[in-house]
Order: sequence, then structure tokens, then C-alpha cells
Amino acid sequence: MQVVRPAGIFWKPLRFAAQIRRECSDVLEAELSPRNAPVAAALLLGDRRDVPDDLRTAFAESGTMHFLALYGLHVGILAALLWGLCRVFRFSTGLTTAVILGCLIGYAFINEARPPVIRATIMAAVLLLGQPWHRKAQLGNSLAIAALLLLLWNPAQLFEIGPQLSFLAGAARVAFWRL
Repeated sequence: MQVVRPAGIFWKPLRFAAQIRRECSDVLEAELSPRNAPVAAALLLGDRRDVPDDLRTAFAESGTMHFLALYGLHVGILAALLWGLCRVFRFSTGLTTAVILGCLIGYAFINEARPPVIRATIMAAVLLLGQPWHRKAQLGNSLAIAALLLLLWNPAQLFEIGPQLSFLAGAARVAFWRL
């Protein structure tokens, strides 16, 4: 392989995110057992490459394979954890919003901007951005904004089953929340 010219500035953040993913994966491998580290990497980083085939089969046969996929629940859990920590440290509403948004955007960036994570991050951002001004956002509106932004980013996602199911699940949660 020969370098023809150095990569542009666009690739540096992607390289930085890959480096953070590798470092996080190394920490998981160092701190967890060889059997648990790949599962933790799949749950936290979305990296399922090292999950052994027998474990994949066990997850598939038990109907829990979806636990190894990153989706909006991970973003919601992270946001709730951060909100609780900000409340414990008595951060102001504006600072709490900034901390949560910064961490969620960083998490989405580290996880290769997968559509379910981006959808949940955008929805959380819409809901959080009104908090410092005591404005309440509607869940349906935040879902629609997330759909529009994701389609602007990559229109081909309209025809992919993963994003369709992600938004269907999000719409079901919005409808259930209203009940």
C-alpha cells in the first residue's frame, strides 16, 4: 500500500472515533473475562465481530439477539444516568442540558453514527434543548425531526429495513406514551 496523498480533514474525526472505540475495547478486554468482553463491546460499542459463534447462537435461539444491537434504549439509559448525576451534583438546567447533549453526541460519534442511535440522540436533543427555557417538546415532533434529519443525511435509509423498524418502534413508543 502506498500513500498517494494524506487524508483530508474530514477523515481525522473518523480516525479519532475509531481510536476511541479501540481504546474502549482494550479496556473492556483488560477488565472483563474473555467470554464477557466481546458481549460488553457489542452492548456498549456496537462491535459484534468478536462475539463467539456459540454465544451468538445462544442469543438467537433464546430470542434475545436484539440485546446485542445498539438502539435508542442505550441512548435513553445513558441520558437518564447523566441526568441523575447532574442532579446529584446540582448542575443548573442549562449545564445539565449541555452535559447530556455533549455526551450523547459523543456516544453517537463513537458508535459510528448508527441510525437508531442517531434517531434517539436527535430526539433527546429536541426534548432537551427546550429545557433551559422551560419549553416542552412533543415526542412526535422530535421523532419527525429525527426522521427528516436522517433522510437528509442519507436518503437511502428510507428503503432500508433497519431504519424503518427503528422509526416504527419509535412511533409505537410515542403512541403508547400518549395513552
